[in-house]
Amino acid sequence: MKTNTQEREAIAKKFYKRLVEKAKVSTAEFKKTKEYKEIVKTIGEINSLNKKTAQMRSDLEVRVSVYNECHSAEHTRLMIDSYYRNGSHQEGSPRLEVDSSYVVEPEIRNAILLAQVESSDLNDIFSKLDEEFEI
Repeated sequence: MKTNTQEREAIAKKFYKRLVEKAKVSTAEFKKTKEYKEIVKTIGEINSLNKKTAQMRSDLEVRVSVYNECHSAEHTRLMIDSYYRNGSHQEGSPRLEVDSSYVVEPEIRNAILLAQVESSDLNDIFSKLDEEFEI
């Protein structure tokens, strides 16, 4: 049988509708199987773990915020590295992070101006800067 483009499109649409109907029937039959129940149980466990993970991540954010408020330095804060890998969100190790050089360096230059008045050499300037910019 030869068909033109319009006929092939019409046949394809009709056949696709039949596939969708067969899939609905097959899904209803699949829901009665042991495998379906095991899969649904596993999905429930995953969802439960995701809720627990979300709560733990929220608790972690609160702890980091509390730490940053209690141990506040002007230009440093506690950060937790995080990344997304293999379909899941991963937390890295905590570290202290210094603000961007665009923010800190102008203040360091101003502090150098003040420190050089009372300092005799470069080591004195660095010691005064260490006092002012604590981590």
